[in-house]
Amino acid sequence: MRAQSGLDPSLAHELRQDYWENVRANAHWTRAAEEIVGRLNRLGVEPLLLKGAGQLFDPPGGHAGTRYLVDLDLLVPIGRDEACQEALIAAGFSAAEAWDSPGHHHWPKLRRSSEDGLPPVVVEIHRYPRFGGNLRETREFLADSVAHAVPGGRCRLLSTTHRLLLNAVHALGPCEGGLHWAVLRAERHDAIEQVNLRQLLDFAELATLRHDSFRWPDLLAAADRMGVRWDLQQWAYLARTLMASPVPPAVARWYTARPDWRTPRQLIFRAGRAGLRACGLLTPLRRLRRERTARRAANP
Repeated sequence: MRAQSGLDPSLAHELRQDYWENVRANAHWTRAAEEIVGRLNRLGVEPLLLKGAGQLFDPPGGHAGTRYLVDLDLLVPIGRDEACQEALIAAGFSAAEAWDSPGHHHWPKLRRSSEDGLPPVVVEIHRYPRFGGNLRETREFLADSVAHAVPGGRCRLLSTTHRLLLNAVHALGPCEGGLHWAVLRAERHDAIEQVNLRQLLDFAELATLRHDSFRWPDLLAAADRMGVRWDLQQWAYLARTLMASPVPPAVARWYTARPDWRTPRQLIFRAGRAGLRACGLLTPLRRLRRERTARRAANP
């Protein structure tokens, strides 16, 4: 905002107010994360903080209020996930979801109410770093992570390489991939409406401010090991196009379709989606889905 001298005063006030409210909320999330880390440390576990949980302690731009959180994602060593889940339940958390599957990448969400109008603390104990992940990725993420001390305990933070990869995979997962045809047609405003700008900003900040802590060839190699080169290159293309991120052309590439989206079933799905877009219904339906997901997270 400081760089935008012509910003409308009322908009600047609203943005500043939103920022400081989020600073307060993230201070609450930080205290909760520190407490959880301490409890898991007593089990001999140093959890790896994924996504926004890690950014609480290591924001790329140094600003505590730019990242909005709805839960804390923690990856734990192989074989320790059930013990960690039980330890948090013993600490007053309760299951926020009535399902469980040994093959899922995380245990059911845990939830504990907060006071003073602050949001409830929601936690996910992860077996794998991502949906579709595996034990090999868990080992690799943990081995490449960085130890970090917090008040009363120790946790681990993702390497920059894995932060970028996880950001891209989470943003362009199987349900979200191939949404951004507007970029290919140079319809910038339509593309911005479809993209999760908060996640794209995280990627752009890491690529710009942490460029000396990773190598792009290593990032591509890690993406190949995980089978997510498509996701990484699509997302990097959007960061380069919409946010002028310094991503090399070899990394920022646009593809017209995901390779596994060329089956008859996916062709039918894409045709239906194109019809919804033509009728102007696709964006409202996506907005309704996001609102429904947010309501479920707030009121499980």
